[in-house]
Amino acid sequence: DTDRATVTAVSGAPTVAVFVDPAGDDADPGTEVLPVRTLGRALEVAGQENLSEIRLAAGTYAEEAFDYVVDATLRITGAGADVTELDAGDADLFTLQAADGAEDPVALYLQDVTLTTTGTAVSVPSDTEAHLLRVTCAGASPCVRAAELFGFLPAPGGTFTFRNGTAVADGSGTAFTVAGSAHLVQDSRIEGYATGVFAFGSAFRLEGVTLDGNGVGLEATGSIDVDGDGDVDPLVARGSTFVSNGTGIVAQGAQLRVTDTEIEGSDAHGLHLE
Repeated sequence: DTDRATVTAVSGAPTVAVFVDPAGDDADPGTEVLPVRTLGRALEVAGQENLSEIRLAAGTYAEEAFDYVVDATLRITGAGADVTELDAGDADLFTLQAADGAEDPVALYLQDVTLTTTGTAVSVPSDTEAHLLRVTCAGASPCVRAAELFGFLPAPGGTFTFRNGTAVADGSGTAFTVAGSAHLVQDSRIEGYATGVFAFGSAFRLEGVTLDGNGVGLEATGSIDVDGDGDVDPLVARGSTFVSNGTGIVAQGAQLRVTDTEIEGSDAHGLHLE
């Protein structure tokens, strides 16, 4: 016998990213037309489909257990830090994990999102990288930890950059905790932390950064030869402003290079050297 049938062809273009929307459904495939609902499901799909990009629509993502382990290079992009929020409550958000035997470090690229948590927003252990662009850390302590803590002494962690972003808290915690490596915070604002930056044996750079209303703006302990050229690498503050902090900069056995930088309105000291 014969019969007539209608066949509808759908574009077979490859999926380039996993799409997420608060109005989506985790039973859907995560395409632009049929997005998933949670970031957790998006990470699963990205791993299954070997995709390295996740795109978050505007909205607040708060109805899931956070603390995600990222073990492959991944780019997560929101619709803007003013409209896309990952609200983890008191849980951690992202922990990078170095891949066994990989030639290149695992890297997380985050942009145009707000990370709301009182835990750690991004943890960057050794042999990993994090690059945050136009990201707001709200209450995170720390916003980025690029150090591995053993007892009281931090050991070298991975490398991170933080550009055109904001880290803001309610007077407690530390915005950035770093050890080893060469890190960069650029064209950003750090406000309302007990300590804006705690750097232990690190070639940390602040460029065009405003540190406002922190207990200590920058606390530097020790300097080391980060790049292996035989010379100690200083911490650098360039074109930055320390305003209304308890103490602007504290340096303990550390080398500093401070240029084109204003330190004003400190309650205790602008610059405290030990």
